[in-house]
Amino acid sequence: MVPAAAGRCALFTCVAWATIAAANDYYVNNRLGDDALDGRAEVVADGAGPFRTIAKAVAIVKAGDTIHLAPTGKVYRESIILIDRNGEPDKPITVDGQGAWLTGSEHCTPDGWQPYPGGEPGTLVRSDLAGKSPWFSLCIDGEMTWGVRDMDILRPGEFCFDKSDSNNTVYFLPPKNVVLEPDTVQATLRDGTTVSLDPAKWHASHSRNRSVRRHRGLSEPPTRLMFNGQPVESVQCRQRLEPGQWTRVGRDIYYRPPADKSITEVRMLTVPRASTVALQGRCSHIVIKNLNAVYTANDGYNIHGQVKNARFVNCNAFYCFDEGFSSHDLCETELDGGIYVHCDNGIANVNQCVSVTRNVICDSARSVGFMLTTRDSPDLQVIDNLILVDSPSQYSVTRSNVDNLLIVGGGQAMNLGTDVSIKRATSVGANRLLRLDKASSASLEDCLLGATRGVVHLRSEDTSTMLKLTRVTTAPGTIVEWGETYPWRREPMTEWLARAGERAHDCTETDLAVLDVLLEGKAPASASTRRGCTPELYQRYVEYLQKRENLLETARRMAWGGETGQPRRSGSCAFP
Repeated sequence: MVPAAAGRCALFTCVAWATIAAANDYYVNNRLGDDALDGRAEVVADGAGPFRTIAKAVAIVKAGDTIHLAPTGKVYRESIILIDRNGEPDKPITVDGQGAWLTGSEHCTPDGWQPYPGGEPGTLVRSDLAGKSPWFSLCIDGEMTWGVRDMDILRPGEFCFDKSDSNNTVYFLPPKNVVLEPDTVQATLRDGTTVSLDPAKWHASHSRNRSVRRHRGLSEPPTRLMFNGQPVESVQCRQRLEPGQWTRVGRDIYYRPPADKSITEVRMLTVPRASTVALQGRCSHIVIKNLNAVYTANDGYNIHGQVKNARFVNCNAFYCFDEGFSSHDLCETELDGGIYVHCDNGIANVNQCVSVTRNVICDSARSVGFMLTTRDSPDLQVIDNLILVDSPSQYSVTRSNVDNLLIVGGGQAMNLGTDVSIKRATSVGANRLLRLDKASSASLEDCLLGATRGVVHLRSEDTSTMLKLTRVTTAPGTIVEWGETYPWRREPMTEWLARAGERAHDCTETDLAVLDVLLEGKAPASASTRRGCTPELYQRYVEYLQKRENLLETARRMAWGGETGQPRRSGSCAFP
């Protein structure tokens, strides 16, 4: 006979093992589902069936469980948010999108807009769209539109400031040819005292007008500003919106419709949700796969905190107002397969994160295609099989190893920081080839570099340790320019290579017309490109171009119309 205590112990062990071993599949279907069901079946039968919302499944998922989203042809207007959720090494929490689409957007009817008497004629206002979230955007008549800020509408001699800014930042657009002296700009504080703003503390701002200057560090927001002894009222952009522009102040959204349209004729989506997928806090052993994101006010995939062992497979994002994919803080992520198109930045991994990125395409970013600012990361970032297309800045990185890189078109091809190694890279059609700053240290090996303005820019007088080239081919006429300040010293790449010594091995200048076919959407003959990326990467680029417009059309139709017709399981979101 087993003693009672021993029996209880044995029973506890069996129950505990059964609990640990159990793994559940949960199903979500935004057409057929019901959150009152158990979520344990794909179809409704005998009281069982799928949930209707992702949130219901996320609330109960645990280590070893998998959430399956039905690709119903109807967009999911919700987010996948995991906060302090943990799988186990051999039992991850998995979300399988199966090709489903998620969006941060909502349809917006014209009801609720009211005239704003303090603005230009036709300006409207409403307070029920944005809520408390700091993230909010609008899509208008099929286009992404960024909100206008006070600093963006300044005219010469005008100021503005943000009362919610803890730095008490003042923005000023100096009149042309005005030299800022110690008493040129003064601020009046609440107690009536006047403070002169030090000219040395005016710096470049993030305004759309690059002439706008920024001053930080006042003890409190000023009540009034003086320019050359004359008072100047603070400007607010809601008072002078141009047709088609909008801005946000707290919960209030101000919008001025186009001159030829009334508000009832404007098609509008609000974008109140920051991300379609967010991992936050202390999460571990998470797998997200086969998912499409369209229209998010922040990132398509946002990873913050101390997330460990998070894997993203075939996760795509389109039309994100910030990044398509972004890992922050102390997070560890692997991204394998993904397409990121028309985001502010395609991918941006920052802070002390550790990331592995493979088989990804970043296309037509508003700012940077692929960015790593991970100077404090304990490990080098790993990038393999990366394609970058038509972004103002294509590849801006620090502390990283990349193997097999293709860059087509765009502005600046590569902006390289410290500890950067690039192997088997091809660049064609960019305005500039390379930029390195004084602290940069980079090596390129087996690369083909061609550009319409073939410039290698080295921001230092001493370039001896900045750039090492091994078996690199450049286009005829490529120029190296260097120095700490303008005017730069310049010389042909061939002459710079001749003086490079140990910095350059077997580097040549040759006709790269073989790569021109890439700009036509064709793959170059592999026999003509013994350097540069692999033939397989050229072919993937061509295959992507062939399906690109259908992808974008599907993304827009899902968000604006909400449906694509027949439900289907999609393999099309995989890397081509």
